[in-house]
Amino acid sequence: MMDITLVRHGQSIDEYRNLHQRGESNLSQTGIEQAHLLAGKLCKDKYDIILTSTLNRSIQTATIIKSLIDIEVRSSNLFNEMKAPKEIENKRVGSKEIDHIIKDISKNWNNPTYRFSDEETPTEFISRVKTALEYITKLDYDNIIVITHGNFIKTAVALVLFDKNLTTEHLGNIWHTFLIENTSLTSLKFNKDRWLITCLNDIVHLTS
Repeated sequence: MMDITLVRHGQSIDEYRNLHQRGESNLSQTGIEQAHLLAGKLCKDKYDIILTSTLNRSIQTATIIKSLIDIEVRSSNLFNEMKAPKEIENKRVGSKEIDHIIKDISKNWNNPTYRFSDEETPTEFISRVKTALEYITKLDYDNIIVITHGNFIKTAVALVLFDKNLTTEHLGNIWHTFLIENTSLTSLKFNKDRWLITCLNDIVHLTS
């Protein structure tokens, strides 16, 4: 049985400023504090490796965790957040300047041939997250931490629930059904071909 702990990164500066996040955005002071609280929780258990996305906010979260859990950290863009179009990066969430872009993407969410500019499509993102999960299950480890992003975690949960039957419509509904908060823990178990979700969006370490 393999235990996989999916962790959303700490709050980023872009997130604190209510901006659509860039890959180079670092952790805010709150995000740093969140990551230290998370590390304090995780260091009580045994893990074999930390996998992380290549975006700064995840790398920095992983580095703080490694300061208390001295294990290998391995980065891969498999675990990155869904790529948004360049036109909205660093723009204020809800801004009228980009409202037409958000509406156009939402309108075409289930259209597999639609692309506004350079973004990752929902179909492409589902495929990448599936590849990431397959990569994890082939590793020779029992207890794995994955530092990643909110939409990645939601999509991983959706794949566990729907497997090959997951559609972009299912994914859109799931994305609007629950929150994945900063430094929250979502726990999965994998045994042969069977997945189990054992915990979703645990943030007890931020409140105790």
